[in-house]
Parts: sequence; structure tokens; C-alpha cells
Amino acid sequence: MQGFAFITTPEKSKNDNDIEMMPTSSEEELATSIGEQALIRIEAYSNLKKANKPPSPHFYINILAVHPQSQGKGIGRALLAKVHQMSEEDPISSGVALDTQSQENADYYQRFGYDIFSTAELENVKNWFMFQPD
Repeated sequence: MQGFAFITTPEKSKNDNDIEMMPTSSEEELATSIGEQALIRIEAYSNLKKANKPPSPHFYINILAVHPQSQGKGIGRALLAKVHQMSEEDPISSGVALDTQSQENADYYQRFGYDIFSTAELENVKNWFMFQPD
């Protein structure tokens, strides 16, 4: 595998805050595996993402990754183009959002038309929340 994008669709994004769920057995198992402090940090990051997302329905790139040996060959550009095509074809999507924790990545996404929607810090790590409308 040279690269992949893990996305959330607008329909899933829209329903994100509709219900509070009890922890599932797999979540409890995860907490046991990684420890309660790590789980608390994951929850804090999740809450930060929710607080800084665009208000209209959108696709969200949770992870975009390209193998280091394949970087610089247009794979990231192709993955972004596919996600944007999906967004443009979705009647309820207003665009594509993402977040990053590095200035280098923020600069990369800005070259593809993303604007910084907001910034926030979590445990002394700056987070850039970005959006590109359709």
C-alpha cells in the first residue's frame, strides 16, 4: 500500500453529537489496553475536533497517509482529489475538512486550497483545523 485516506462522510458527521453512548465492551477493552490516561487524551482530542468543525455537513479527512518511499509522487494529491470528488458528488456536503498538528502539513494543505478554519492547543500541541469548500 502506498497511501490511504480514512474519511468520515457528511451523514456520519451530522449525527456525531446526536446521542451519547455507553462504552462498548471493545472500548472498555481498549481502555484496559492503553490505560485510562491515554483514553482521556483521546477523548479530549475528539472533543477538540468536534468543537472546531465547520457547522455545515462535510467530509472529514481523519487520516491521510502516504508511505515515505512514495511521497512526492502525487499520491497525496490523488487521494485529496478523490475525496473532493466524493464531496462534490454528495448533495449534502459543503466541502472537506481536516486537522493537522504540524505547520508543514498546514502549509501542504493550503497549497491545495484549504483555509485555516481555526486553531487550538491541546496539551501544548497546536492543532490547525482546515476546510476547503466545494
